[in-house]
Amino acid sequence: MAFHLEEFTKNKSEMDFKISTLTFNIFSTSSLERFYNYFVVIYNLICFPFILLHLITAFDGEINENIMTTNLYMFGTLLYFIKISLGSYRRKEILELFEKICELFNIEETDEDLQKILVERLKNSLKLWKVCTKWGLRTGVLSISIFGLSMRFNEKIGLIIDIPRTNITSPLLIEGLRSIPTLHAMLTGHYFMTIELAILCLGIPIATEIDILEDYIRISNDKIKTTPNFFKKIIKMHCNVLGDVNLLNETFSEMTFIQFFSSIVFFLIVFLFLRKGTENIDGYLLCLCALMQLLPLCLLGEFIRYKTDKLSDTLYLTNWYELSLKDQKVFLIILGMAQREYGLKAAGMYEVNLSTFIQIIKLAFSYCAILYTFSN
Repeated sequence: MAFHLEEFTKNKSEMDFKISTLTFNIFSTSSLERFYNYFVVIYNLICFPFILLHLITAFDGEINENIMTTNLYMFGTLLYFIKISLGSYRRKEILELFEKICELFNIEETDEDLQKILVERLKNSLKLWKVCTKWGLRTGVLSISIFGLSMRFNEKIGLIIDIPRTNITSPLLIEGLRSIPTLHAMLTGHYFMTIELAILCLGIPIATEIDILEDYIRISNDKIKTTPNFFKKIIKMHCNVLGDVNLLNETFSEMTFIQFFSSIVFFLIVFLFLRKGTENIDGYLLCLCALMQLLPLCLLGEFIRYKTDKLSDTLYLTNWYELSLKDQKVFLIILGMAQREYGLKAAGMYEVNLSTFIQIIKLAFSYCAILYTFSN
């Protein structure tokens, strides 16, 4: 078994867990996956009405830390339900993408040069995903945990949950209610980090597939002379790659749009926290979490756009004029396909790239400045 396939097999159970969480597969064969999905959804169903009730009863027109925190938790819970709905709706496409990735890792090239390219690229993609999983999950959970604990001991925040027809005077009950935000932050934060890593689990191999195609094209001048069917292989692979990119874009079109909108709200609350108290660590930890939620997706979109744009240049630099007349005609069609604009788009309208990432931060900061001005 090749090294990259062995590593993929070792990590497949972890990938299955993240894909199961992304698609909200409550009928998964794994008892751990079923328990996790059931527990998180039941917990959020119970907490959401109590958080909403507190927001309705506590808001008196003033934007304070308690109201900002309650809004943050309410919006996070609402976002959770939206994401599990979209994941369930796109389950077929997500599983199809994952199946294509499994097939990619199981490819064995008979040509030694091609096999070397394949192994090296797939090995690097696994390393990248493992680094993102290891440090992304740890950093995210640690930041959210510290944020939750700091809120527990922040007297300005207090309770964010109201229980109707209940006089909360018991110290034990008050302690329990004040501990709920910490648990809520850790649980919901872990879920969001898990599905972000699941998207990267699908996106990174697709980006790697583009790299593999580009490397194949670069050595095509020599291979076409020695391998008669190599040009047909390039054409087939090119169509598959563009098809996979389009499938990835279609699968996460709605989810990326929701991600953009939620990030504006998330950054808005973050900036309000920082304006209200620049000395508090809460706002900086929230800022880190907001960056980790949006930046990887935008980097993935930027990378895919850059690589697909570069494909047309790589194709043009081949010795296409040495091909037969029939193959030259096919080459022109492929070149025309490569010159189109590919990449990720939110709701089919907004580009998923670093430029959009910066625009979202600017927009959130502008709204923050307006709200802060009117609340003081």
